[in-house]
Amino acid sequence: MNKKIELLLAQMKTLEAEISKTLNENEEAILFTYKGKKIIFDKKIKVAHKKLKKSFYAWLKTRPQNLITGPIIYSMLIPMVILDIFVSFYQ
Repeated sequence: MNKKIELLLAQMKTLEAEISKTLNENEEAILFTYKGKKIIFDKKIKVAHKKLKKSFYAWLKTRPQNLITGPIIYSMLIPMVILDIFVSFYQ
């Protein structure tokens, strides 16, 4: 491999290690922790998320086009199931 590419890859690895170290040091400041591949948020963050959460009915009122397009989209469900059955039998 080219020397310059190897040098850049080595720099990337050191930077990734530095970023990981910095994130682990600042976990308390950013109010979350890692548990395996899962992120566990602090209770303050969960409360803030619940305050920002919009109910379905409030979302529906602010987006009236959903009422118009929803039935059109879901009306294709039955024809697509029938098409899938016919294609499965054909194969």
